[in-house]
Amino acid sequence: MTGFLFQNFDTPRGDLICRVTGGYSHCLLIDGDNAIESMGDVAPLPVDLAIARAEEAWIFSTGSPSLDRAAFEAAHAYVGLPYDSSYDFDDQDTTFCSKLLWNALRDVGYAVPEPVHIRNLNWQPYAKELAFEGARYGLSLEQVLNRRVVTPKQMADCLIEIDFLF
Repeated sequence: MTGFLFQNFDTPRGDLICRVTGGYSHCLLIDGDNAIESMGDVAPLPVDLAIARAEEAWIFSTGSPSLDRAAFEAAHAYVGLPYDSSYDFDDQDTTFCSKLLWNALRDVGYAVPEPVHIRNLNWQPYAKELAFEGARYGLSLEQVLNRRVVTPKQMADCLIEIDFLF
């Protein structure tokens, strides 16, 4: 199967991402037994390893197997790109999971969502946690809120869910 795997991780950061964005905490591209992800530097890995780490997982598609495969191939251009744990969408020299999907899908002409500012997400109940996360990277809460991101939830919303794995 070729498509896009969305996951939730039972970790403090994974839970925070889900609560603030209203969706998933991680996403990656899959093609048969292979995957490409940005959880560190963008890298290929076996899909069974990627699936085994998650608490929950769903598979999505563009609705076109050839377009899904083209996006997977396009993601290879980003292999080795450093991971951005502070989620700065505007930094073109780094990436994070949903930005990798966004880039790969955009590269093959698929309609992708516009990035949003974190301040437009459900951040208020989690201000303390966001401030703590930002401080880890030398960012104030205001700087975090001004970040533009594309979230795993936004990416899932522009695709078609085809299977819930577990």
